[in-house]
Amino acid sequence: MDNGCTATSIDVGTPALRQGWRGFHFHVHNFADLPAIVDRPIYPPIAFHLFGRNWEFKIFPGGQRGAQDGCVVTTWRLVKGNGLEANYKCSSKPVSDLGRNVRSFRFDSEGETTKHFQLGKRAAIVGNPEKYLRDGTLTISLYVRQAGERMPSLHYVPRNPCGGAILKMMDDESSADVVFQLSGKRKMGEMTKIWCHRFILEACAPGLAELSKKYAKLTPVPIANVRPEVFRALVHYLYGATMPRKLVEARPKEIIVAAGRFGVSNLKVEAEAAYTEFTTISVDNVLENFLFADEKKCALLKEKVMDFLVENGKEVLSKISFKDAPASSTLFHDFMTAVASMGKKEDKYYDGDDPTKFKTMSVDTLRRKLDGRGLDIDGTHEMMVTALEQSYADGGKKRSRDENSCPNKSPPKRQLSTEALAPPPPPPTPPPNRVKRAAL
Repeated sequence: MDNGCTATSIDVGTPALRQGWRGFHFHVHNFADLPAIVDRPIYPPIAFHLFGRNWEFKIFPGGQRGAQDGCVVTTWRLVKGNGLEANYKCSSKPVSDLGRNVRSFRFDSEGETTKHFQLGKRAAIVGNPEKYLRDGTLTISLYVRQAGERMPSLHYVPRNPCGGAILKMMDDESSADVVFQLSGKRKMGEMTKIWCHRFILEACAPGLAELSKKYAKLTPVPIANVRPEVFRALVHYLYGATMPRKLVEARPKEIIVAAGRFGVSNLKVEAEAAYTEFTTISVDNVLENFLFADEKKCALLKEKVMDFLVENGKEVLSKISFKDAPASSTLFHDFMTAVASMGKKEDKYYDGDDPTKFKTMSVDTLRRKLDGRGLDIDGTHEMMVTALEQSYADGGKKRSRDENSCPNKSPPKRQLSTEALAPPPPPPTPPPNRVKRAAL
């Protein structure tokens, strides 16, 4: 209610937050009077600076398409700066405990990743002013902490040297017990060799570990059909390095194939995410991308293909035939999942604990929940749903710390494909007779 009085909120001292957390409070005045129009945010967006990056926060009093009907929605987007993973809590009620129900989200690139929050039913907020509104004002609180952030200190504290020390062990001939030999050649005609340690391979790349066991200690293990720069970057990743972004963008399919072949699930998912992000699906490449995603079990890429098919079905059916798709493919299942998700988008973006909604969850949400439970994040959408359902049926038990000690490790429950033990053929391309175009 406007009574001609202006109020300014001033903090005295430092809010009693746990170390590492930053709190933002967005005050939406006269909330009940705002128009409840779907997809219409309060303008202009709220801009703020955090962790050396620029962010944008939007509030949709009437909700968004894809969210539950009648829910107030907010969005949080990285506008400028490098990607990062953040822990967060967002609420329309006071937050008393930052140690419970904290969620994580990965912002991968500028402007491309947006986190959606459903705060609750607008009718419930407006109908309970004593609980949610103060003098007609709705306060939305966002608490953020950079994932993996070290506790601040007034004094210089060096970083743990373990990661750097392990990374330096790669190519150390004096301590290595495995050597890989690639077909690519260096100058002077020497074969490319990479020196490794079996304990690293066993922890993070079961495919390479099994392959190395077929040869005596320090006997060169031949690696075929992989570019030396791709394989070297993959091994660096096993030792804790970050995969070079330029290489991921230049050769994502080769990285997906190599990582899948040697059982490095996290790297495969990272390369798949990059490929999916910068690939535009069209009528000309939809079948090629479907066949690749189906063969290599790239659930995120296949989800994007299926969304394209649902949205452009008439055009696709008039120009392309899928009757020659592999008999083992899950085309029908994935298509029906996409149709169901389009019909109830709130289920696709649902990240709660109701098993009846797992089948229509997005691939990103499934992977985030599986990773949080220490389970494998690779595989088809159906495989991930089954694994998550089984985890909940078992009482939601997470794997032990020993089973989940290496972030790049592919869990032992997942049976290793025999293709990791033998050099695979180059990535296949669909034969001409698979794509049948109708006359335009």
